[in-house]
Amino acid sequence: MILDLRGNAWVEAEVPACLLAVVRVVSSVTPTDFLGSRPLTPSAGSLEIPRSASSPSPGAQKNSLRDVWHCAPHGVLAANPHYTKRVALYVGKQCRSASINEMPADLHLDGHAAEEMEKLYMREQLALVGNPRPGVIGIDEISIRKGHVYRIVIIDLERGLPIWFGGVDRSAESLVMFYDFLGVRHTQRIRLAVMDMWKPFRNATEAQAPQAAILYGKFHVLRHLNEAMDQARKAEYKRLTNTLDRQYIKGQKYVLRSHRENRSPEK
Repeated sequence: MILDLRGNAWVEAEVPACLLAVVRVVSSVTPTDFLGSRPLTPSAGSLEIPRSASSPSPGAQKNSLRDVWHCAPHGVLAANPHYTKRVALYVGKQCRSASINEMPADLHLDGHAAEEMEKLYMREQLALVGNPRPGVIGIDEISIRKGHVYRIVIIDLERGLPIWFGGVDRSAESLVMFYDFLGVRHTQRIRLAVMDMWKPFRNATEAQAPQAAILYGKFHVLRHLNEAMDQARKAEYKRLTNTLDRQYIKGQKYVLRSHRENRSPEK
């Protein structure tokens, strides 16, 4: 018997035809309810596990179970014997809007089981997306823990999907790993690369995808513009000797940075 989730109720799943020819599980293996440790009661249409007079070794039992879990058509069963693939996908989908610790209490899941189900769900999502063939990419780094430990994130900006996460830091060599993953053919399809002004990103992109135009993010351009404006304001303050002129410049840093439409008449 196999537990499955249909809607909001737990029911016995139909047994795939291929299971009837493959299942040879010894009597020492007792199927248990996914919601607890209660033995299941066989019912009409459920899978009966034949009993054997001799019990093979634990290794043979494990191999028999592995044959069962992977023989089902359309990926009905998961790799774990205690839940079906449908259950794993259901739990993984719930993790999109809640943490693993916030899973419903009636599922009786420990953290490890929920984590494995979420990984299975993510693998299924990646399979639906297919191989990336981006034309416009966004490149950025993300800190994964304290101590300046970074990884690189690549996004297909036309589809709005992350397509790569990796590297060992935010160096040019780490970004080259992405282009190697993409391959020469798909790398040549990139028309535009959006990034910050981090030189290793620019150097790696110019070397691996020379046909791609490079566009810097507005935030980074404005940051350099504001720094240049501050330097000019400070230099002008030092140049002036008249006290009234200096008082006019002093304290005008944020007035100069603000948009004209946001300034009050007093300013």
